[in-house]
Amino acid sequence: MKTLRALFVLVLVVGFLVGGVGINWARQSRLADLTILDISFTPASPKPGDKLNITVTVKNQGNADATNPFDVCFYVGLSSPEVAQVYGAPINQILVQKVRLPELGRGDSKQIELQWEVVEVPLIRLIFEADCAIPSVTESDKDNNKSEKSFFIDEKFLDEWWLTQIEARKAHEITKGSQDILVAVIDTGIDRNHPEIKGRTIMGYDFADDDPDSLSGTQINLHGTSVAGLIGAADDGVGLTGVAPNVRLMDVRVLGTRGSGTIAAVTAGVRFAVEKGAKVINMSLGAFFDDANFRNAVQDAIAKGVIVVAAAGNNGAPVVSFPAAYPGVIAVAATDRQGGLAGYSNFGSQTLVAAPGGDFSEEQLLQFFQAFAQDFQQLVPKLKPNLLTIYPSGTYGWFAGTSGASPIVAGVVALMLSANPKLTNDQIRSILRSTAKSIRGTSRFGLVNAAKAVQAAKDLVGK
Repeated sequence: MKTLRALFVLVLVVGFLVGGVGINWARQSRLADLTILDISFTPASPKPGDKLNITVTVKNQGNADATNPFDVCFYVGLSSPEVAQVYGAPINQILVQKVRLPELGRGDSKQIELQWEVVEVPLIRLIFEADCAIPSVTESDKDNNKSEKSFFIDEKFLDEWWLTQIEARKAHEITKGSQDILVAVIDTGIDRNHPEIKGRTIMGYDFADDDPDSLSGTQINLHGTSVAGLIGAADDGVGLTGVAPNVRLMDVRVLGTRGSGTIAAVTAGVRFAVEKGAKVINMSLGAFFDDANFRNAVQDAIAKGVIVVAAAGNNGAPVVSFPAAYPGVIAVAATDRQGGLAGYSNFGSQTLVAAPGGDFSEEQLLQFFQAFAQDFQQLVPKLKPNLLTIYPSGTYGWFAGTSGASPIVAGVVALMLSANPKLTNDQIRSILRSTAKSIRGTSRFGLVNAAKAVQAAKDLVGK
């Protein structure tokens, strides 16, 4: 009898629970469900400055009316959420406009007409979200409220002023780089899946996480991907073009998510790159103290014929950070958009050459993102004097400083070696110096000229 009574109680409890689930399911089935049904725009192939006419269709596909007023938000995105987290600013979706709908009946749709002036970035991400900001509608599914539509701006409408400043397009008439030339990017890791560099970027090693793959473990910082894009973004008419678009890249991660790391990791990265056949090493990083093991690794690389390029630093001081200060390293200062020495750029006696870095330092760039993250139309003009390059997750954005100047020179060196693989470090240094253009702000070094440097390298073949 006790067993039967216990079983009866169990049946009652289970029945109650099942009934509760059923009641909850019934309640959920009688809720609204807002979604962005469609995003369309004209013109179909817009260019910067065009007025983009956007039509957004919002639908209530639930089983109840949405009786409370709700907002539909229009965002434009620059980057992935991961990149926005690194910058500390919501640049993955910058709010442009909100439209309030008073209600939306069950099964009804509403079209919203908007207009937006297209800005000058390679990839435009239009993002719409129903019941955004402060949600006011109880829905059966909140995860389907957002939708995105992206389009590329034709590259011919983009002002890649840094390529013009160094005459890179003229150099490309001689060579766009050889896949025999492997450039090691010793940095914060590369998103090798970005379409601009996919198929030409090989995994090296992740010394920050001590594993073989930068894309596993801790999140990579955008810095390394941006550097890689300046060196080798594909010349395919989509997005942007790097200085040496046909060379191969090696991902050697030595710095963590926040861009910091140890000298030991950087030292190990240099030795690894040499061992794995890198012809050029770029280091857009620096320290203001010498380290014997690091110095030895760099000197060994140069002795084995590897060309080492490094950033001079962003302190606006007459010094050069390490490794740029080591003998034989090509130390690179930065120029602004007008071709003068950038105010933030270091310019110590070891500086060999300068290259475009933009008007702002990396720190100033971050300040702009944080200050203007809610005003896209103001943000873009302020950032145009800086470098555009690739970001992780298939996106694009701005970059700045001698960290950008260094890979531009590394790209020029890669082109020189593509034209003449037998060039020595001394020959490359001599050509870079002798073909450089004088710049405002200093007489000790000039602005790299890719066309003249590559032609000079080609002229030495067989001599």
